[in-house]
Amino acid sequence: MTPRPSSVTTAMVELILSGKASSTALANAHDVDVRVVDAGMIQSPRKPWPGHFIPQAVAPGTADLSQAPAMTVEQFDMVRALGAAEAQVAIDAGHRLLIAGETGIGNTAAAACLTHLVAGVEADTATGSGADADAAMRGIKRDIVTVAVDRLGGRNDKAKLTAIAGCGIVCATTNSIAG
Repeated sequence: MTPRPSSVTTAMVELILSGKASSTALANAHDVDVRVVDAGMIQSPRKPWPGHFIPQAVAPGTADLSQAPAMTVEQFDMVRALGAAEAQVAIDAGHRLLIAGETGIGNTAAAACLTHLVAGVEADTATGSGADADAAMRGIKRDIVTVAVDRLGGRNDKAKLTAIAGCGIVCATTNSIAG
């Protein structure tokens, strides 16, 4: 639910991999390791890939959550396991703090769905504009968030979360959401 194409995600990831993004500038300023995991991009970044890029896409993006479940239970489990494995890599490297993030265009609707469902925040409050969405598009997003969460019947078990969560969100929050 964005006026921008999915190729924006690829461009953003390429910027991070090149070390020119604000996130990598902050990481470099504080001597912090950065690892970029492709859990499910539609289009991978251009090769050659640096060593801190982990291409482990479970699927080329997720399905349109306004029409169908965003992913299957099997995909959810695979992405969740990927997130857990990456957390273990950080632990094994001696890190005591893991800051996980998600990069992508069109993911604010999935985040709004999770916020509405899990935290109980009203859909209108949980739904932001995202990238370049005007008020009309924000209203459409809010309505889609409401319908998608209502379809779940108030449940937030794993099978229901697969309907609304994106690959990057599940990977980054691997142990914070229902399993």
